[in-house]
Amino acid sequence: MRSGRGCCGCRPPSYANSITLTPGTLSLDVSDGTIVVHALTERSAADLERGGMDRRVAALERRVGEAP
Repeated sequence: MRSGRGCCGCRPPSYANSITLTPGTLSLDVSDGTIVVHALTERSAADLERGGMDRRVAALERRVGEAP
C-alpha cells in the first residue's frame, strides 16, 4: 500500500519509522511525501489507513517542539 498521509503535519521520516516499529507493517520507501508500506495483514493496512499513527506522531512532534 502507499501512504500519502501527513495530513496532520508530521514529518515523513518520523512517520515511516513509526510505521516500521508497528507490528505487521514495514516502510519500504519514502519519496515525494509518499511512503510505500508492506502490511502483513489486511487489518494492519486498515489500521494504518485510518490515520491513528499519523495523529500520534504529529502530537508527539508538537510536544517535542514545545519542550524547553
